[in-house]
Amino acid sequence: MTEKYKLTRPEMNALLRDLRNILKYGDEREFMQVLRKRGIKDEDPRFGEILKLFRELRSGKT
Repeated sequence: MTEKYKLTRPEMNALLRDLRNILKYGDEREFMQVLRKRGIKDEDPRFGEILKLFRELRSGKT
């Protein structure tokens, strides 16, 4: 993986905590804002993959 998108352990933990809360209580727009705030920008290949997983989880497919 490119070092450009590497997160430290505390950053990853904070991201996961935010994502859990959004998955439980939030919406897709809020989810994307948190990803961007945590450094996962639209051009990052992981952004689309994570968003797809979020949508699948919200729809109950996973």
